[in-house]
Amino acid sequence: MKTARLKNLFLSNAPLLSISVLLGYSFWYIASYNQIVTLQLSVPLCFSSLPEAYQVKAPEKIAVTITAKRSDMYTLDETNLAAHININKLLPGNHAIILTEQHLFLPKKITLTSYKPANLYITIAEKQNSKDISCPTKEKIYLSPL
Repeated sequence: MKTARLKNLFLSNAPLLSISVLLGYSFWYIASYNQIVTLQLSVPLCFSSLPEAYQVKAPEKIAVTITAKRSDMYTLDETNLAAHININKLLPGNHAIILTEQHLFLPKKITLTSYKPANLYITIAEKQNSKDISCPTKEKIYLSPL
């Protein structure tokens, strides 16, 4: 009986119901469209312009935190995001790298809030020749009596 009364109330005031639903959705959309959101991602660390004679020791991935309006985050392709570092001018040795939005190729409206490890260190070293000059050893097998 009560459900029939509620059904009648909604069906008899259909224009009022549709206007209230439309206004409620509009206010929700306007409020959430400009909302500032924070996103934490794990992105790979990529190096460019590495000479053949050198190798780089660095973390494979870094954790980044980015902040922007929700509408701007929709334009970001998270799967193709990576930190690109050009190391052609770095000499062999230890180096501290400071990441910026330009390393991640982020749009101007998206900001890099933080990254971990906070102190990003890389080591550039000459490649070692991996020729094995040691003599191979034969494994000795000992049999036990029955």
